Amino acid sequence: MRLRAASFGVTRSCLNKTFLSVCHRRYQATAVPESVGTSESPKWITICGQPYPRDAWFNIPPRIIGLSDRRLHNQKYHPLCLIKQRIVDFMYKRHARRNVDGQVSRPMFSLHDTLSPVVTTRQNFDSLFIPPDHPSRALTDTYYVNQSTLLRSHTSAHQLDLIRSGLDAFLLAGDVYRRDEVDSLHYPVFHQLEGVRLFTSEELFRDAVDPSRCLQLFEDVSHSSVYAQKCKYPFEALPSFMLPSEKQPQHTNETAKRLEFELKTVLQALAKSLFGKTCQLRWVDAYFPFTHPSWELEVKTKVGYNTDDEVEEWTELLGCGLMRQELLERGE
Repeated sequence: MRLRAASFGVTRSCLNKTFLSVCHRRYQATAVPESVGTSESPKWITICGQPYPRDAWFNIPPRIIGLSDRRLHNQKYHPLCLIKQRIVDFMYKRHARRNVDGQVSRPMFSLHDTLSPVVTTRQNFDSLFIPPDHPSRALTDTYYVNQSTLLRSHTSAHQLDLIRSGLDAFLLAGDVYRRDEVDSLHYPVFHQLEGVRLFTSEELFRDAVDPSRCLQLFEDVSHSSVYAQKCKYPFEALPSFMLPSEKQPQHTNETAKRLEFELKTVLQALAKSLFGKTCQLRWVDAYFPFTHPSWELEVKTKVGYNTDDEVEEWTELLGCGLMRQELLERGE
């Protein structure tokens, strides 16, 4: 099993957001009849019960289409379902809505684990600021139904749509697809779980003593600044590597530090709940197009066939970061 995660951020309507994704790769291939889809018209393909037009971009083998119907993360007692439920239970217990009496009334997060894996290029790439020339868009990396439709390569493809629907806290789980070479850590179909939460400024600074209300979410960015320039296209933004390394230009130092603290605290607690309180963890800097700053959480593991040749090494557990402010503004 391998874990991966994503981000926190804030919106212009004084809302902030957390985003965490966890992926679980399966190491065993499963035989699927090669006859899947062969009786259909060459111009159409059925995936998860829905017909889609296909064109010269179509590159999905029948065995991959067959795997899209399995939904292992929702099969009771399957290891993926059990891991998903442990993460969901952790988030439900840690974050709950309370009534006026302070009593827990209901879970803060809603769970979305039945969304179709077929998405648009806008959802999978554009909405996450993945540039047109990025290698992940290539036919060698992604499974395309047609030029504008594909099998999602991450559950983040649904993120912006759910934000726009008005949800302020949700978990996303599902199967994702990448044209990876099969090895001990990679398989063309694996699974992710991510979560998003929106905060008010009062929630972000809830423990601060601030009688003069000096704590603000946003900086006043000069109109002449390169960071204040309006982008020509809806999902265009400066690449994360061109931003100041310590924070996004729109955020105050207090906002960036508080979001980083909230993000890392919950992810470390989640990792220890899954792997034990004694597991050794460390943070390293990372880069993702739709988060900034970004980090990866690594866990110390032992590899080897027996105790005599075991070697300790650091293994990537998840990736995370503060969600790009521009992305949240698109969701308003």
